[in-house]
Amino acid sequence: MTITMEDMRDKMTTVEDLRTELAATEPLRHEEFEAGASIHFELSEDTWGFDEAPRDTDRVDALVTIGNAEFGLTREALLEATSICGIPKGYVLRTPPELIQSHVNYWFGAGLQTKKGEPRRFKGLAVGDDASPAIAAFTNASVTPFSNLELLDQIIAAAGEKYGATEETMLVDYKKRHSLGMTEYRLIVPEHQRQINSARHAAGNEDNWSTGIQVRNSLIGLKPTALDGYLFAYWCTNGCTDTFATSGNWQRRGTGGNDVDSVYEWAYSSVGTILEELETSLDRVEALTQQPVNGDVSVIIGDLFRRYAIPNSLRVGVMEALADNADQTMYGILQAITWAANQPGITEQQRTQLLEFSGNLPREYGSGRVAFESLDAGHTELSGQVEVTLPDGSVIPTQVKKVPDYN
Repeated sequence: MTITMEDMRDKMTTVEDLRTELAATEPLRHEEFEAGASIHFELSEDTWGFDEAPRDTDRVDALVTIGNAEFGLTREALLEATSICGIPKGYVLRTPPELIQSHVNYWFGAGLQTKKGEPRRFKGLAVGDDASPAIAAFTNASVTPFSNLELLDQIIAAAGEKYGATEETMLVDYKKRHSLGMTEYRLIVPEHQRQINSARHAAGNEDNWSTGIQVRNSLIGLKPTALDGYLFAYWCTNGCTDTFATSGNWQRRGTGGNDVDSVYEWAYSSVGTILEELETSLDRVEALTQQPVNGDVSVIIGDLFRRYAIPNSLRVGVMEALADNADQTMYGILQAITWAANQPGITEQQRTQLLEFSGNLPREYGSGRVAFESLDAGHTELSGQVEVTLPDGSVIPTQVKKVPDYN
């Protein structure tokens, strides 16, 4: 049976739900201040009292006064405040709150200075509504937040121009994370699909694939903002990240800067380029089905693990998937890696590493049969820009690094 997007829809997140999640951390306003008497923290005895495992965006039982305004605090904001003071997170969470209160009030009151001996300047980002605002993050005063909601709007608009996608038709992969420090999610564009036949299925069954966009943004500027191509397979909701189809990083320092209009224009223009590049990426994925794995699969995957510095903790899941996989092609290896990325018990950083690992395979190992045919001629290394002949006879250029000798 061919799996369709409708079959997978209940496992996905809607854009509306994503928008609600992102809105919870959008700054209501910015409160700029300098270290000194204008800020005061008040922590209750039950500051860290949560009935369930807390999220970074959950409010703690604590207050901060900036000037004449009083705010609640999120868990992430309070831990960021203590980090600014040089207090380790582990120490904060196991120390009575009244002692931590004394620490942060001392440092923000008198101890945080520049190298010139001047009070350091900060910005508190307030979320919520006017009746019950909370500081969700502390940043240097020079940081301008890049809105997750505005970036989402730009990406949807650009995908609509390219494929006619709308907020109602686009979906969000459940593999995502969100906090003030780092937001990462993957939008799927069902309007563009590709059916790929592989040895993994009985005759007549196809894998449906769609293109999409992976978004990374640190609203408070801890990491660069970046958009990458994302390929989504409806079968088992597998996916891989194509970091070659990318916007590159928007660096706040140097040529990027903090200008919000420029970053939103950059995001919009990047989406069309990425989606167009992904059409060729799907050609490369399809070409993997024509690349048989000759020799011991464990040796081949071991070589891949070493090349991409995959830690032992992630190798187990991939090997388990390969053990149950009858597809002895590079496409089968890709699917094993993407299946492992779906499994619970790994961190979001590890999940991202596996998705990027699988996304590199079509580029470097399965872009075309010329790389593999070179092995028959005795060439165990092939690198640079080469012309690749796909199964349908079309020829595309591709960048190939080293192809190991699998025989």
